[in-house]
Amino acid sequence: MTINPWLVEKVSELRERVSEEDLRTNYELNCKEGPLKGLSWENHVLYRALRSAMNRSPFLRTRLALFDLPEKTKKGLYLLGVDCMADLLQVTEEELLALEREKGYDAREVMDYLKGLDHRLTHSPERTNKMSRTRGLWRIPLPGTALEFNLNRPTLYPEWFDVYYRRFGHFGKEEEAAPVFRSAPTIVLRGENIPDDYKEFFSATENLFESYEKCCVECGIQPRIGLPVMPDADVCGIYREGIKAIVDIFERTDLLKDVMPGEYLSATDERKLNIVESLMDHEAFQLLLISHVELKIDIENIVIFLKECLEGKHSRYYAERVKPIDPILKRLICTLRKKVSDEMLRERYREALEQTPGLSWEEFIIQAAMAEP
Repeated sequence: MTINPWLVEKVSELRERVSEEDLRTNYELNCKEGPLKGLSWENHVLYRALRSAMNRSPFLRTRLALFDLPEKTKKGLYLLGVDCMADLLQVTEEELLALEREKGYDAREVMDYLKGLDHRLTHSPERTNKMSRTRGLWRIPLPGTALEFNLNRPTLYPEWFDVYYRRFGHFGKEEEAAPVFRSAPTIVLRGENIPDDYKEFFSATENLFESYEKCCVECGIQPRIGLPVMPDADVCGIYREGIKAIVDIFERTDLLKDVMPGEYLSATDERKLNIVESLMDHEAFQLLLISHVELKIDIENIVIFLKECLEGKHSRYYAERVKPIDPILKRLICTLRKKVSDEMLRERYREALEQTPGLSWEEFIIQAAMAEP
């Protein structure tokens, strides 16, 4: 097999620093019975060379999402197989040019970006084998083929996120819960009479996003997912935004350290909490992951609560039947919705909630419609 020239160079550097005896000892400890069990001797050397290079140069650990490149080009590189700088430097110039049009990135833009960082791609007439910390040995996909879904490559790109959410990110029996949300009585979500299950869910959401923003600040990145408007009956939508915040942190940081992203993302709630216990040196990240588990449990409890409502229980929480809307008010609301976008109304609603926390969305729309000149 043709090993990528950049990786060959890192193997040479490793062998200059580490003796054959030490490499063999490490192989016996980690690849026969340890965490890398099953890795061949050849791939072990490649893996050690990559890890050694990344440990010696933090630059090589720079995440793809943090590259100073247009979003379209970064997405194209992701589809090519790149997750970090060490991956990109293992792409030969020939490989980069071969899939430029198919993956939708600008190859010259990428090469100029690397040149500005005093780096250049290597050359090879053949597809090369590369080494990744999260995926092991890998190769760029052939033209016309797509990369397989990989749990260890978290990203908010729909190609990955939608598959992840469907397979692992959803809460328990989410599909079965859909008719429950549609059929259950409307629940009052303002004032003091909010059901405890909803209170706990909204509290977990606030904790999750507070921890998410702290993690972003500590890692020097801007949050990409905003705190959803609450209280809101669309708890499924709020839950999904919380999952996006988790994936965003995994995509742009290395806070998980030696734990593979897929190990956490596919774990049971109990296993997730066990992983959290190993992250004692980062409080905000710990709280983020704990809130993730709590959010899932809380929304599952809401489903149980709504099933009981369908059985006639908890009637004290039901909203009163809505009276027919006044024709004049209806016309004012229609005029408002035509003049002001949903996005702008949501922003104005958030501002109004700061002054009147118990204000419902319906009350806000009525007030806004009547105040509109």
